[in-house]
Amino acid sequence: MYQTRKWFEDSFNRGVKKKAAKRPLKTTPVAKYPKKGSQVVHRHSRKQSEPPANDLFNAAKAAKSDMQVKDVLPEIRAICIEEIGCWMQSYSTSFLTDSYLKYIGWTLHDKHREVRVKCVKALKGLYGNRDLTARLELFTGRFKDWMVSMIVDREYSVAVEAVRLLILILKNMEGVLMDVDCESVYPIV
Repeated sequence: MYQTRKWFEDSFNRGVKKKAAKRPLKTTPVAKYPKKGSQVVHRHSRKQSEPPANDLFNAAKAAKSDMQVKDVLPEIRAICIEEIGCWMQSYSTSFLTDSYLKYIGWTLHDKHREVRVKCVKALKGLYGNRDLTARLELFTGRFKDWMVSMIVDREYSVAVEAVRLLILILKNMEGVLMDVDCESVYPIV
């Protein structure tokens, strides 16, 4: 555990040092000795719109690309996809972009059932919100065929969740699913 934490802190600090070299640090004046009961003002200010999860994800992504390591445990991939889906719903301005959506798209055909189920559930959360569906048009165009093909998945739970996802897409995004796509669902239902 210590080695993992040390590795993460080192990779995070490398990213911070690169960013610090590019731009000056924003500082706010701080009283030398704060009064009792007053709130402590932090020296380094953070943009209010940027969540701290964005920094963590960028550091982890940079560290992973440095080492070129693939997660071998499906539990880790499932947790990551589930959390990315939550971040996309909570912080859509930062995370609902093609650079993050591709990770969900790539795991649509993961070899483990648990990962595919988490992936479809994350997509259901995104397609269930009408405000977010406008930003999913490019993703839908790229991965629509994969999502439609998941209805014949060998795992029953994945196929059921895929049908529910397609129903959400049909309701919230008009004109995306063609008659051919819908006809492939009819024999299953």
